[in-house]
Amino acid sequence: MKRKNMLAIGLVLLISATVFACGCVDENAPAAPTTVLDETTTVYSDEYMSYSVRLDMGDTITISVTTDGSPIDLFLMNAQDFDEFENMQTGYGEAFTYYVAGSALNVVSKTYTLTVPESNTYYIVADNTETPDDGAYAGYDVNVHVVITG
Repeated sequence: MKRKNMLAIGLVLLISATVFACGCVDENAPAAPTTVLDETTTVYSDEYMSYSVRLDMGDTITISVTTDGSPIDLFLMNAQDFDEFENMQTGYGEAFTYYVAGSALNVVSKTYTLTVPESNTYYIVADNTETPDDGAYAGYDVNVHVVITG
């Protein structure tokens, strides 16, 4: 019985050594995701935190946001939308546009994967302000952990 186990172990080692020695790599296998951002920060009351990343059409990214238990609003925007958002926050605009698929109100934890529709600079915004009206507003500082991989 022990001999069969030794033979099996030897065969596994031989196969492993052969694969390692020949450097066999499946060139069609997808590349492992790269971490673009992994950060925990405090989003102060009545403020927002934004993270920007330059992406090309067809890129796929995964975004994960987790708070300390207090809700925030999460928005995904391109550069033009982010300008609208900043204008609204400073009182020079009344509305802003965002990608619904990458956004949510009253978020404590959310993870999603998105294929980028066009080449642009994209902004992930963790919002702890009173706007929009039906969104989250903790009224105090919130710790937010954001991980972006792509």
